[in-house]
This record gives sequence, C-alpha cells and structure tokens, in this order.
Amino acid sequence: MHYSGYAYTEGSEEKQEKIMKRYQEIKHMECDLSLVVISCYAHNNFQGKAETEEARALSEMDLLILADSGNLCFGGCCELRGDGSFSGHYNTD
Repeated sequence: MHYSGYAYTEGSEEKQEKIMKRYQEIKHMECDLSLVVISCYAHNNFQGKAETEEARALSEMDLLILADSGNLCFGGCCELRGDGSFSGHYNTD
C-alpha cells in the first residue's frame, strides 16, 4: 500500500485531521506492535510484528499511521504479511 501524503495539496488540513483522528483512535495499540524505526535521510524505514489479535486486524494504512505517529504529510508505504509482520517507510521531507 502506498500513500502519497497531503503536504502542499488542496484540502491538506482536512486530510491531516482525518489521519490524526485515526491515530487517536488506534494509538493505544502501539504497545501491541514490536515496531522498529530506522532513521535515514529524508525517510524512515520501519518493520515489526503485530503481537495481539487486535493489532493483527490493523490495516496497512493504520500501521503506517502508527509508525509515523499520526503525521504522514509526506506519505509512505507499508506491506503487511500474512503472519502479522509488516515493513515499510515514510517520508520526512
């Protein structure tokens, strides 16, 4: 799943609000993920595994939102595998 971000686009405030609202709904599940973020230039890579049944029900977009702490203004991507593991990256500028 690829998300292109909302920075410098029409309706960016509404998109930001929608993502932040979803982050508030799911942020309690961060502790249900074994999430590792590796900082790089202009983007961060992440990988992890959903440890609970509730966390395994998260979508790729939800995982991307959690990895970037509800930001995603510059977009990113996430791949979810059948065993509950996932990986991806999000752009930081």
